[in-house]
Amino acid sequence: MFTGRPLTVTREDATLHAWCHGAEGSPVVAFVHGGFMDRRMFDPQIGPLVEDGYAVLTWDLHGHGESSRRGTQRPSVADMAADLFTVLDEVDQSEPVILVGQSLGGMVVQHAALTIPSRVSGLVTIGAPCINPADRKLLS
Repeated sequence: MFTGRPLTVTREDATLHAWCHGAEGSPVVAFVHGGFMDRRMFDPQIGPLVEDGYAVLTWDLHGHGESSRRGTQRPSVADMAADLFTVLDEVDQSEPVILVGQSLGGMVVQHAALTIPSRVSGLVTIGAPCINPADRKLLS
């Protein structure tokens, strides 16, 4: 449900923080920030998208912003994509979403689109390399 409120989601031993904006039932744009950033990097995009009839989801990757870190190991891109789907599930977003990711976030959204393409209606990457889903570096 998109109501302009904060949301807390737990996956494994990480607490993820997300923010929902816009009307329920609107097409959803989910933003994924880059490394060393947090969800606030996309604040300027929220208002115009909501005014144009979209719902917007921003969230902090674990270990960034207000989200806690999962253990001592660095998370994989696959882990972060799974976190994204967990957040989308928590807001009961079963319809495909438009994913937007910057840098590390761009790698996360690509991985999400490649692993469960039925949940993605559009993909935008900003300053991110093209990933190969078979690359073992993405999984560890």
